[in-house]
Amino acid sequence: MDAFLQRYSLQIIVWLGALSTLAIFSILYKENAFYRLFEHIFIGLATGQGIFMTVSQVLHPLWWKRMTAEGQWYWVFAFLAGMMFYFVYSRKYAWISRIIFGAFMGFTAGLTFKAFATQYVPQIAASFKPLGGPPSSARPDVTAMTVVYAVSFLVFLLPLVWAAVLGSKAARLKREAGIR
Repeated sequence: MDAFLQRYSLQIIVWLGALSTLAIFSILYKENAFYRLFEHIFIGLATGQGIFMTVSQVLHPLWWKRMTAEGQWYWVFAFLAGMMFYFVYSRKYAWISRIIFGAFMGFTAGLTFKAFATQYVPQIAASFKPLGGPPSSARPDVTAMTVVYAVSFLVFLLPLVWAAVLGSKAARLKREAGIR
């Protein structure tokens, strides 16, 4: 039997894969028992593989070994925090799951802000440098152009802001007076 499996294992795997593919594609014709059987087999295999990989590659080496063999007992708090997620299924104790969800959202927001600040704050700080280089070597034409750009921008922008402020104030006064 062992010699048979060693010799034909690849062919058996290929034929099982082909049969499984045909069984799953049989749903295209209509719902049938053959499809249902292989659907349940696939779901069972995927669940089993997921549990095995989680235990063998994450929980045992990164959590259980550290806690028992290396004496890092504080890893039990990771277990307790993980168990807090399951309180989402209880109506009475759902508030416990909100604590851990809030903590993780806070950690994620902090890490996201740190990544943003690390990447973009140097760019923002660099944008405040003078256009003409250091003040000692500032060229008058660049400085003059900067002033012209700033003034023209304000001349264009201030009437728009003023109209928006006056328009909202006029609308508020009309609403208060009951005028349509």
